[in-house]
Amino acid sequence: MKKNKIYLIALTFLTLFISCNQESDKTSQNNIIKNDKILEKEFNMVNYQKTVYENYFVNATNNIEFSSLKPNSISEYTLKQSTSYNKEKVKITINTNEIENLQKVLKKDDPLVESIYGKYITFKIHSKSKGNLKSKSDSQEVGMYVPNLVEITSPKIQSQKELFPVCYFENFVIEWNADVNNKEGLVVIAEYFGNSAIPSESTYKHVLNTAFIENDNGKTILNKELFKDIPDLSFVHIVLLRGNVKIEEIEGELYKFVAESHVRLPIILSRDLTRLSK
Repeated sequence: MKKNKIYLIALTFLTLFISCNQESDKTSQNNIIKNDKILEKEFNMVNYQKTVYENYFVNATNNIEFSSLKPNSISEYTLKQSTSYNKEKVKITINTNEIENLQKVLKKDDPLVESIYGKYITFKIHSKSKGNLKSKSDSQEVGMYVPNLVEITSPKIQSQKELFPVCYFENFVIEWNADVNNKEGLVVIAEYFGNSAIPSESTYKHVLNTAFIENDNGKTILNKELFKDIPDLSFVHIVLLRGNVKIEEIEGELYKFVAESHVRLPIILSRDLTRLSK
């Protein structure tokens, strides 16, 4: 795979992950510019393989997206609905409920959130002028399974004081709530904005390393290459994401259906255990 395409994929993942809820992720976005200097950016793919997540990069005329963000383990999930389609031409429903053509933020306990995650959902595209769709009816269905909202269960964070645990970069075990019905795996990211637990060791560098977890079994050892070019005792955000993406062509137009959730785990990365004892 060409290097520039890898950079594009990593950058697109970044855009998807930190844009879900601008208020919740405000700190992460502000850190991209530090002391009026733009950080040097570096993107790496650790174990590239073809997945449904690549479908997110497809440009579509009609987009129906649900993206859920949990900024850290003790925060609540917030969901952003972002839909754009020609409402004069079609009506779109999800599980028989009409989807509004707009952008809005929802809380975890919203009925719409509860009706999507951990469910096999059906989108139906209804033509507003009979005969438009090449089928026996005036509608077409698109089905997909949306995994449960992802939660990181280990390292276990239960209070504000436990945020930013110190984690060693080798044999780093991460655990989450497994979803046996998810066949699409997960995306994991290590993101560094140049900040260090030792201020004098901070840099003007933004590193984003991305890898895929093939099996949604609730536990994996992170490849140490996920922390490539991130210095010792740096503040790092581990981002775990899972979801589903479908692309369908209907009457000559592309429709993109996205539903995902992602959670951030802020840590202090340790490369040299002897420094911690000093």
